[in-house]
Amino acid sequence: KELWGGGGVGGKDGKHRSCKRDISGKNDSDPPSSEARIEERLKVRNLILEGNIPAAKALIEDCFPGIFRQNGTFSSFSFNLDLQHFLELMRNRDVEGALKFARKELASHGNELPVLENERLLSAMGLIAYDDVSASPASHLLDEKHRSELAELVINGSQFS
Repeated sequence: KELWGGGGVGGKDGKHRSCKRDISGKNDSDPPSSEARIEERLKVRNLILEGNIPAAKALIEDCFPGIFRQNGTFSSFSFNLDLQHFLELMRNRDVEGALKFARKELASHGNELPVLENERLLSAMGLIAYDDVSASPASHLLDEKHRSELAELVINGSQFS
């Protein structure tokens, strides 16, 4: 299965780049080198550490089309990124945005979630009940450590093999 896709992704600066273009200058139809793959993983990692989950997801989807769905259902990988995006919205105290995102994106994972992920989702959703999210029993989900763990899971995961 070909995991490397084409098309551009807009970064924060609006510039477009293509995952199919190897840093060695090979043409777009050549698969990327190991160095290019490492570079892309590091870009994804940095975006996650910055809390820019939408850009990280766009870069991943551009480089690895279809990676967020397995056998027609959302992957655990997709859920974890979506949950982190929800947490970033809560971290920024954008409760309205978090609720809209939860209704549209997190709800789309539906009954596909394993028990542990469902429990994490319920815990994260509890943040909405607190004016001061640091008082929530789930406030640990907003720690930088949580971002770091997700970033390491994503870049070291077998989904990129």
